[in-house]
Amino acid sequence: MELQEIFAQRLKNARIRCGFSSRDLAGAINYKVSAETLRNYENGKSFPNSEVMEELLSALNVKIDDLFRPFSIDWNEVNFNFRKRKSISKNLEGAILQQIKDDAEHYIELEETFSLRPTVIELIAYTRRNMVVNASMARIVAQGVRKYLHISEEPIVSLQDMVERCGIKLLPISVPAKMDGVNFECNGHVFICYNTCSDNVERRRFTIAHELGHLLLNIPQTQIENEERLCDAFASELILPGNKLKQMLGENRHNISLQELKQIQSLFGISVDAIMYAAKSHNIITENRFKTYFMIKRGNESLAKDIDRSEFQEDDKNRYTALVYRALSSERITVAKAAYFLNTSIQEVSNNLKLV
Repeated sequence: MELQEIFAQRLKNARIRCGFSSRDLAGAINYKVSAETLRNYENGKSFPNSEVMEELLSALNVKIDDLFRPFSIDWNEVNFNFRKRKSISKNLEGAILQQIKDDAEHYIELEETFSLRPTVIELIAYTRRNMVVNASMARIVAQGVRKYLHISEEPIVSLQDMVERCGIKLLPISVPAKMDGVNFECNGHVFICYNTCSDNVERRRFTIAHELGHLLLNIPQTQIENEERLCDAFASELILPGNKLKQMLGENRHNISLQELKQIQSLFGISVDAIMYAAKSHNIITENRFKTYFMIKRGNESLAKDIDRSEFQEDDKNRYTALVYRALSSERITVAKAAYFLNTSIQEVSNNLKLV
């Protein structure tokens, strides 16, 4: 790809990431050039002068090197399993996906800086040996993952660490949108991206486990319409094994105290709603009792707040952030570039950088 082609595509990507139309970007640079001229830049038909370039860099919050960085991934060949809510607009979806693409490229760039090669994901081959056509089989795969990783039925203290030890890269993003997670594979790398905008740790853990299910479950085309439900069953069993739940609640229950459920939540890092769903799935409670639980919750605002309150304590640090600070402390990247990689301010990176 020629340099001007790279610039044209990077400029378009930066605009999309900001959620700008060509007209929006023209306004953001005080109409130094028109929207039509900007489209010509993105089509590779013309090139901005130095004055316009400075305006573009400022409006898009990028450095000039970012607009001339060669592409290491052909994104047209990558399939994003992107699950979003209907309320997300097409422009916002494009901005989110562009941020994910940029962060994935940065992650790979950081690994190459330290000559780190992608880990072979043997776990995927191990779990995809058999097709999964129902929730029971999805739970069996989750049990197999725990066995493969030599994890007993005890709580997984750091789900992030467990996933990253498998060689799967976690990309945290913070977007004010009803989007939970995305997974994709590119150039031998496997990524799970999750939204950190919510303060609910249990929800983030379930999202990561759910996305792991999408990667590991071999679901035939005839069951694709049930894929989300099967991944939920996998995630629930991975975080909270059914045998353990039966030990803690018993085999057959009707009334369950919130104190019991909160204890399980604080130990295993899974929401009360998900615990009750698991209890129904394992026939600890009936379908009618499960429905009654949600009726009670909807009818009592104070109780609902207690139920939804996060209890689990998990270290939110991840390998991507650690690699950024490793590169920064090794003087491989600047503070400004570290801030760009982490989607934060230079001041915050400087405050967090504590050399010892």
